[in-house]
Amino acid sequence: MALDVTGAASATFTAAGGSGALGDLLPTSSKAIASDSFPGAELNYRNVSIPNGVVITFTGTKPATIKALSIVVNGELNVNGVTGQAAST
Repeated sequence: MALDVTGAASATFTAAGGSGALGDLLPTSSKAIASDSFPGAELNYRNVSIPNGVVITFTGTKPATIKALSIVVNGELNVNGVTGQAAST
């Protein structure tokens, strides 16, 4: 399963291939995760389970790539981007 979210910030969710280096992501309350804190903005979990009523917000200047062997989202993953600025030529 892969989900690309368009915009200035985006994320890719991969249901297979996570190394599990970060262990499990099993939050019990809402929180923010800074994708820039990880090499290549890649987060490798073993299992991800977001329960009802929990919002996980990914922040940073790079799109987050979330990898896990199992991903269950009953709550919300927020990867909203912002409008970028035009590059000068």
